[in-house]
Amino acid sequence: MTNEANEMMARLSRELNLSPEETKASCARGDTERLLEHVDSERAKQVKEILSDPERVGEMLNSPQAQALMKLLGQQ
Repeated sequence: MTNEANEMMARLSRELNLSPEETKASCARGDTERLLEHVDSERAKQVKEILSDPERVGEMLNSPQAQALMKLLGQQ
């Protein structure tokens, strides 16, 4: 993982009050439930609504921002 990706993971971990290792493992497993346990309920509800709609997920994943993030995290 690049230094920039590590910094992003560390920031996310702090925001979720999880260890960087736990955050990274949850992300790698696609365990959104574990991550959303640490987000306010309104935000978690919004994320779940988006993730339950395949069309919206596709739009989001195809966005330039998501493509850049996946490249940064080494997913492509």
